[in-house]
Amino acid sequence: MLESVNEEIKRVPFVRILIPFLAGVAIATVLDTHVCFPLIFTFLLWLLLFFFWKRRKISFKYTLRWVFGTMVYVFLFFSGFSHYKIFREAPGFRTPNEEAIAMVGDVYQIPEEREKTVRIFVNVKSSVLPDTVLSERGKALVYLEKDSLSLSVRMGDRLLLDNRFRQVPPPTNPNQFNYRKYLENQRIYCQAYLRSNDWRVLEKDKGHFLLLFAGRVREHLLTLFEKHGLKEEENAVASALILGFRGDLDQELRGSYSASGAMHVLAVSGLHVGIIYLILHFSLGFLKRFPQGDILRAFLLLLSVWFYALLTGLSPSVMRASTMFSFLIIGSALNRPPHVYNTLAASAFFLILTNPLIIHAVGFQLSYLAVAGIVFFQPKIYRLIYIRNKLLDKVWALTCVSLGAQLGTFPLTLYYFQQFPNYFLLTNLFVIPLAAVILLSGILLFFFSFWHPLAWFFSTILSWSVWFLNMVVKTIEWLPFSHTQGICLHGLHIPLLYLLIALFTAFLLLRRPVWMISGLTFFFLFTASFAWLKLEASRQSQLIVYDSGNFLILNYLAGKTNLILTNAEPTEMENQLDYIARAHWTRSFSGKPMFLNMNPEKSIDLPDGKGILNQQHFWSFGGKTVLLPDAAFMNSVPPDIPRSVDYVVIYARSYIPPEQLLSFVRPGKVVLAPSIPAWFMKRYHEDFSEVGVDYHSIYSSGAFREVFR
Repeated sequence: MLESVNEEIKRVPFVRILIPFLAGVAIATVLDTHVCFPLIFTFLLWLLLFFFWKRRKISFKYTLRWVFGTMVYVFLFFSGFSHYKIFREAPGFRTPNEEAIAMVGDVYQIPEEREKTVRIFVNVKSSVLPDTVLSERGKALVYLEKDSLSLSVRMGDRLLLDNRFRQVPPPTNPNQFNYRKYLENQRIYCQAYLRSNDWRVLEKDKGHFLLLFAGRVREHLLTLFEKHGLKEEENAVASALILGFRGDLDQELRGSYSASGAMHVLAVSGLHVGIIYLILHFSLGFLKRFPQGDILRAFLLLLSVWFYALLTGLSPSVMRASTMFSFLIIGSALNRPPHVYNTLAASAFFLILTNPLIIHAVGFQLSYLAVAGIVFFQPKIYRLIYIRNKLLDKVWALTCVSLGAQLGTFPLTLYYFQQFPNYFLLTNLFVIPLAAVILLSGILLFFFSFWHPLAWFFSTILSWSVWFLNMVVKTIEWLPFSHTQGICLHGLHIPLLYLLIALFTAFLLLRRPVWMISGLTFFFLFTASFAWLKLEASRQSQLIVYDSGNFLILNYLAGKTNLILTNAEPTEMENQLDYIARAHWTRSFSGKPMFLNMNPEKSIDLPDGKGILNQQHFWSFGGKTVLLPDAAFMNSVPPDIPRSVDYVVIYARSYIPPEQLLSFVRPGKVVLAPSIPAWFMKRYHEDFSEVGVDYHSIYSSGAFREVFR
């Protein structure tokens, strides 16, 4: 048994290289150390390894082989650590030059049309000062005011942009999605919003010729869908599934695919590259009849796979798949079929070596775990049941693929998306075959778009296939209990879940009780930690005033109670609440939100016996008193003795003099909501500082959150 394991390990050298290297990269993401220390240590290890290599009597001595091997692993660990730190600290467009009048940048992705803006990503080339031009290097995010001019911007345009760039702000609400960190992992640190007269096009067709060519082809192919009659939803899904362009997908459609477990088909990945590979592999089979035909076919396959990767935007998942298939193509051409785990590790190693920040990409993590899960679990699950009927056997094989992918990815899926698609097996039975039909018909449409009869035929197949796919996805979403929402996992739960999967798998394969006992022990730890988090959340009450722009959103959380007090209509706030509050509600184990009207006087009884009372702008939440003053309140007659309140939340767009306010109440803290006009905010800062009242400005300090029991 041990000898067979050792032989298997020898067949996967890249796995042995990847594990310590990846561990170093992973540790570097959480340790805040300067790059010079690990770099010096890596260099010293290299010198030591070189010395041992020269002294072959030491390095090749059987009894000391573990010393040399350990040093190699430590060297790889610190190499990964140093590589990540060097890449993270490399120069970039981190802070805009305050003296610069304008910036010059090249658009390097296809612009995305939004409701009120056009979003573009630019490679910053230079900053324009009053008397000189300085070279710059880095990426930036720009939102252009939506009009006919911004809609005409194309990939490769060189733009002159007014210097309104600012660093991307951090999240200002509790547990809100960290968009700043998301962009930093793509080495984007600054953003700007520009109106129509704040920018202009300088030149066309700038940038790397290969990327520019691929972008132009992609733009042309995207127009073919609309040209050949695909409607809005069908066009959006076909663009995402075939070409990896998801800019036209609306939030509702994304939600349907996510809830039904079909979101993976909208991200170009191994499934798509695999279909492309199979089509070309069989189409070019005739080349084997010619001398050196295998080499020519391998070259054409490599060229096609990587051009498709370029065409779809070089996402982490498609890069992983293209790298894997590249090893497969080269190995087949040389009659040396590669080991699947070695190929998987080699592709990951080269991608991380090229860009270590790619490990932060959710698509990168999920795609590798999905493939690893399929490779390991699928054959073992498939052998559990033997089916003679060929059609049912294919269905069972496809089901095993879905189960393997889910076993590999579901801990991370729960952590990132906080929901689980309960009918993922049913979804994939339809989605995977339909994705193959859509991809094939889309490619054939591209090839025969010049010939109307065939173009009409393939566009009809494509349109009906996408329509049927959308219908299947929406139908599954509408089924009862289609998905489980509000799943709250913390970082420690992820390794616990993977450890549980490993232990129970070991028990099923080896049939030893120790693995089952260990699995049950860790399962108890997992459920106990989950129950403890839920108990702690139920004991706490929270009062939150969100950073929500022009509206007031006051949120009271107590156990399952989730009350929203706002001066906006609930329909206006639905999408905004999903972005700023949904993740925090999940982590607080809160129930569905209930909206309260700010105006009528009424009392609401809660399950715990504590009422929510509204009386003349005074609200009571869990024993905490909150005043929401407006012009009508300030026009009333103040009492002889100011009333004590815990919080005063100022949200009105008219100025409320602090002296007059203090004649009504004695506040424990004043909260300045973001709906206050900017020209009043400075006055409030000065006035409340002068009278010595403790205040919290959401505009400058983020959301206000008070936790009490």
